[in-house]
Amino acid sequence: SAERAAGVTNTRGLYYQFGRKDPFPAASVGLYNVSGTAVSAFTATPGDCIVRVEGKTEIKTAVQYPFNFYYPGSTGDWVSNNPYYNNSWNNPAWHTSSTGKSLFDPCPPGWKLPVNGTWNTFALPGTNTPNAANYPGDYKSGNDQAGWELYMSGSSGETVYYPAAGCRIYTTGTMNGEWISGYYWSSTPHTTIVGVNCSFSSSYMYPQNTSYRSQSFSVRCIQE
Repeated sequence: SAERAAGVTNTRGLYYQFGRKDPFPAASVGLYNVSGTAVSAFTATPGDCIVRVEGKTEIKTAVQYPFNFYYPGSTGDWVSNNPYYNNSWNNPAWHTSSTGKSLFDPCPPGWKLPVNGTWNTFALPGTNTPNAANYPGDYKSGNDQAGWELYMSGSSGETVYYPAAGCRIYTTGTMNGEWISGYYWSSTPHTTIVGVNCSFSSSYMYPQNTSYRSQSFSVRCIQE
């Protein structure tokens, strides 16, 4: 139905490159300013709603141009000469927070990005198999619910829903894996070019996966 199709589309949410405060929508989504007026002051990439820019940039430039999706075209970080690569979500050395929240954390006040290890219960013990409600029967996937209900503790009880929102891939900035896979950034860096995330599909669950920082993934805020 039209209502179900709209619901599936709305589960995609927004996507963030590691360390950036500004989100990117899925493709074919209009951009509006705070007054509700369509934004047309920049030339979007054909067939998309943002500007995809091949190459790296400095953090300050990314802040000035939030609609620019910077991608290296091969591997690595979207940042050139990153001075804060070892800090949580590219947090500047001069910024401090009692909860460890980064200056660039996109979550609202009182909330922050999770750290590595938050999603460990999402995999069955000792495996890379999703610890999902009713697994492997009713997986709540595909074009119906477009996501997975995952147990928060053990293999019964309370569950939490994570959309399989896909991502914007690091090689081109285009959308990939919508309604098939889910990718969620933590605030934890891994190397100079890689960050820690949770990734899953109907066949795998990696609670401590690592991916290039130029990938644009979903985020799931937790309370500070």
